[in-house]
Amino acid sequence: MPNQWDEFKLNINNNYEISKITTDRTCPITDEALLFGFFTELGESNITKFNKDIRFMNMIYQFSLELIKKHALIPELFKFGKAYHIRWIPAIFDREISKIIDSLTAQCPDELITFKNSKISRKDQIITVASLFVKGFFEKYLSQGTSQAIQKNYEENVFRLFFIKPQKFKKSPTTPEAISQWLSRFQISSRDYDLYLLVEETSRGFDVDICVNDEMENIYDAIGKTNNPLLKTNLLKDTYIINEIYPKFNDTLSLNENLELNLDDFTNFFLNTLPLFEVMGLKIILPKSLQKIFKPKLKLDITSQNEQSYITFNDLTGFNWKVAIGNTSCSPEEFKRLAEKSRGLVKIANEYVMLDERDVKSLIKQIDRLPEKLNRHDLTKAVLSGEIMEGDVEVDGEFDELIKSITQFDDVNVPQNITAKLRDYQKRGFSWLVQNIRTGFGSILADDMGLGKTLQVLTAVQYFKQEGYLEKEHVLVIAPTSLLTNWQEEIRKFTPDLTSYIFHGSSRRFTKKKYDVYLTSYGVLRSDLAKFKRHKWFLCIIDEAQNIKNPGTKQTKAVKSIKAKHKIAMSGTPVENRLSEYWSIFDFTNKGYLTSLKKFRQNYIVPIEKEKNQDTLNNFRQITQPFILRRLKSDKNIIKDLPDKIVNDIYCNLTKEQVALYKETLDSSMAEVEANEGIKRRGLVLKLINSLKQICNHPSQFTKSSSQDIAESGKTEVLMYTLENILQTNEKVLIFTQYVKMGDIIKKLVEDKFGEEVLFLHGSLSRSKRDELIKKFQNNPQNRIFIISLKAGGTGLNLTAAQNVIHYDLWWNPAVENQATDRAYRIGQKENVMVYRFITKGTFEEKINEMIHDKEELAQLTVGNGETFITEMNTKDLKNMLKLRK
Repeated sequence: MPNQWDEFKLNINNNYEISKITTDRTCPITDEALLFGFFTELGESNITKFNKDIRFMNMIYQFSLELIKKHALIPELFKFGKAYHIRWIPAIFDREISKIIDSLTAQCPDELITFKNSKISRKDQIITVASLFVKGFFEKYLSQGTSQAIQKNYEENVFRLFFIKPQKFKKSPTTPEAISQWLSRFQISSRDYDLYLLVEETSRGFDVDICVNDEMENIYDAIGKTNNPLLKTNLLKDTYIINEIYPKFNDTLSLNENLELNLDDFTNFFLNTLPLFEVMGLKIILPKSLQKIFKPKLKLDITSQNEQSYITFNDLTGFNWKVAIGNTSCSPEEFKRLAEKSRGLVKIANEYVMLDERDVKSLIKQIDRLPEKLNRHDLTKAVLSGEIMEGDVEVDGEFDELIKSITQFDDVNVPQNITAKLRDYQKRGFSWLVQNIRTGFGSILADDMGLGKTLQVLTAVQYFKQEGYLEKEHVLVIAPTSLLTNWQEEIRKFTPDLTSYIFHGSSRRFTKKKYDVYLTSYGVLRSDLAKFKRHKWFLCIIDEAQNIKNPGTKQTKAVKSIKAKHKIAMSGTPVENRLSEYWSIFDFTNKGYLTSLKKFRQNYIVPIEKEKNQDTLNNFRQITQPFILRRLKSDKNIIKDLPDKIVNDIYCNLTKEQVALYKETLDSSMAEVEANEGIKRRGLVLKLINSLKQICNHPSQFTKSSSQDIAESGKTEVLMYTLENILQTNEKVLIFTQYVKMGDIIKKLVEDKFGEEVLFLHGSLSRSKRDELIKKFQNNPQNRIFIISLKAGGTGLNLTAAQNVIHYDLWWNPAVENQATDRAYRIGQKENVMVYRFITKGTFEEKINEMIHDKEELAQLTVGNGETFITEMNTKDLKNMLKLRK
């Protein structure tokens, strides 16, 4: 440990200038006085704004305050140049203080402070910073005025030395030596021999002896036998200090007898004297019974009905309070009776227990405050928040393992028959879902849109099918109507081993044939609730969980009434601003965990939303964090796991009106196509394709109606859900369409729904207007949605402000599609780009998309030709291509 503490450099300000709260001046942290002043004025709430080194400094500051309050400081003398210094450091011989320093050492940043630009040990850093804080206090209070008694001695060198003023002793060279001798009891001497303090347990109490070296000779015998004058001098010095510390040794050791202590005397010796001998450098040898001293503490015994290898939340059946004393335990009443009779060291079942006066009183207060009833939810929240009965409580091993399983879960092997390669963060999400289901907790999966929530959930479903859980009970998925088809497609694509059935439409019914996964909408569930309640579900999954954010609606009540063993809520837009909405979703996944809405409002909503209580907010996060998984595309760990461009095929349903228009147009046009040949036939085919595409986009685009509604088009409904997720994360999006008319429709409907300006770039705009729109989108945070007609915006644009690209209608030319996507995904883009390709299910759009994906030569053929290859098909192939499929 270097002595020249003035050479220490505080590194926490290498890249920061910190404004003092009470003044207008800005200054760096340069010395210990300012360091002290900075922390006394900054306060905990403001410290959280700064980096981790600042927050860690605050921990040492709080530690230093406690040291001063408890007089737990010792002086350390050193010489620097011709002057002597004393600094006040923590009383490291105290076991509790030593433990705290060890804990701080484990958390200490590598270079919190340095000495002459060189590293020092983390422990020395902790001790040095604490001493600087103490100096800051001394200087502050001495500068504010001293009493007359102190002023009389203020000019005395020795007095000033103890108050952090370096001094020279020209006239009295023995003074620092005297000081050093007085301090020697706190210092470890360097010796050429070892001193041992031997403690042996006897029937009367304990025998204590001090011996030299391995021969274990009494220290007085060793003094008498040695012929080495230097050794004799050092032994005499050690003996003097030993007797100074504990005078009872003098008579017994000189008579070559062991020191005999009864249990009461030994308790005082053990607590107050042994630590000083340890600091002196004596090696303490204790009997086995004293090598581990236990302190009594509350223990919660758990009873369960589980005979499996792991316990689940639903297995917990009862709780019993105990007082743990080493490896034994007793009831709270038995401990109270014991505490009335005993203090200090107490031997119970061959184990020594320390019954400290303050600890006993604190524990009895805890016992007196024990609740009459404690349910599983209360216990879980208490353990997660660390606020269980306002004290240290030991929890039953099984329950402790249960809590660890939801906070430190292990990776689960991805099941067979998954056709996608899960990214690392997706594997973690899947493992988290499996672990929560295993332990009986519900989950809210709130990853950003595009990160593959559905894949993670389906992988978990496949896992439990593989484990045999879906043989008798099945999975229910509740989603907006427009997303049901997409769910079924993702099941087919990623988990082909799972069977699925969409319970929707006018002819819907539960068939005798059983499926692994049943898909339905929120509206159908509400209408047919009785049918769903007749089934026992292994797992209930809700997509776009914000649909149940209002706890009082019939829809929310219907969803929550479904009887399922396990629950998962999915949402790319978790509710964070209104806690009542958050409560509603959480009440679905873990019913009762956040208590009733009335109590939740009183305990959390009012303190957090109205009173801005940071402690309550921190508690809320602690108790809910294990059950909600939220990853953002901007997270560093996610970015490195993502490709630069992620393409998602989004399947949309046709509405009834679209189906009728599609069939009518196809039937009437095919007759004319069959009646013609050559160029005219090809022209009629292109016209038909164009009409069908417009119908798939929105009926009003085909009918030229001036009245449009979102619900008239399945694609438009999906667009709104997609935009809602994108806007919730405050991202920007490009929407490409081939048709100016469709762009106008999208612009009107989106502006009406979201109440913000939508930009639209098309071919009829002037160059200056075009440049104006691009500038607004790139630079104005308020302009988040940019519609672009494909021909007008396919080339020459650089729109790197967008993190999302939506292809509302497809050109079926990979080159053209990629060109459009690359308006966002190009040089200058710093974000990952999410691409969404809208495809209407059961139409020629799906068929062509499959052909392009399945046949590489067809994809090559379409390059530069768009959809003209369709005109070369014979009538039979054309009908098969264009017909509606279920």
